[in-house]
Amino acid sequence: MAGAYRLAVSRQKVVSSSGDEWLSMTVTVRDGIAQVKNGRTVVAEMEVAGFERTGRRAYEITGTDGTVWDISRKGCGCGNR
Repeated sequence: MAGAYRLAVSRQKVVSSSGDEWLSMTVTVRDGIAQVKNGRTVVAEMEVAGFERTGRRAYEITGTDGTVWDISRKGCGCGNR
């Protein structure tokens, strides 16, 4: 049985430390796995070493391999609300 979501946000801009960028995505952290989704389709996934809130609508997720995802609402292509 799956555990509870530790983070679930929608309409976010995600920028990876490897240079990937996704606009207007849903980001979830659950059972130690972070996922970037477009609807129900998983676009990217990684094991989570940790995550923290870096602003009002901003987060940073660090993977076990050292990859960092910066998640923010600004510039996500969703009206910048």
